Amino acid sequence: MDITIEQIREAVEKAPVIQKRVVENGYRGLQVKWEVKFFGIDESPDSKGYIGLLTTDGGTGVSFEVKLSDYPELNILKNGHRILVEGTIADVDVIMIKLTDCQITILPEEKEPSNEEGNQIASRSEEHKGQNERSVIIFPHELINKLPDDIKKVCEEFNFSFGNRKPLASMLLLRRLLPLSIVRKFQVAGKELKIKPAGEYLETKTLLGKIEPSIKNKKLYREILNYKVLTDSSQHSYTFFPTLSDVEGAAIKIRLLLDDIFS
Repeated sequence: MDITIEQIREAVEKAPVIQKRVVENGYRGLQVKWEVKFFGIDESPDSKGYIGLLTTDGGTGVSFEVKLSDYPELNILKNGHRILVEGTIADVDVIMIKLTDCQITILPEEKEPSNEEGNQIASRSEEHKGQNERSVIIFPHELINKLPDDIKKVCEEFNFSFGNRKPLASMLLLRRLLPLSIVRKFQVAGKELKIKPAGEYLETKTLLGKIEPSIKNKKLYREILNYKVLTDSSQHSYTFFPTLSDVEGAAIKIRLLLDDIFS
């Protein structure tokens, strides 16, 4: 039986700090086959293929490179669609697992359950509530432990809200988390005046512009700008109501930002 993403994440999280890299390196070269949820695609740096970013319910991402010409259906695939990916583990950390030499199979869409089936599913989910809540941790403990205390609290509250399938509450927490994280980063660096020029903190979009030079992944900056529209709409729009898929996409990008700027 293949090792699971959850098992890898748990092993890395539980390892002593000095041993974490040894544990991560121990998974390199393993052949795996995982069913994951599609999140998006992005052009690879060398323009030879495309990076597909897949996410699991446990919050650890899976990235891989394939030729878009081999899988043209990726262009129209929706967030949350199930994909079977087979490949070799090239690198591991608690945030992202990178695979190489990959092949993917796009699985059929799941049918919507009938009312009776929905009630049965709800009953089963209540029985396994503790297990399900644990499986939807977007912000893992290893990342949270690196963050300032107030950001830790927001991340933990988000994990609880998202784990209990509350998309609006979760999105509003992300809307608070994004500017707060940037402000704390500048405060820790002793550069608060750069984001508070007239005694007032800059608005979120301008804060993102200020932090952009510190972000290693420049595409991440543009992606977060796009998701900012969603997080803002969750508070200001009277017609938009976020789905869990919307929340997950935004949360993963903010999680990557936190890992980037607080590493």
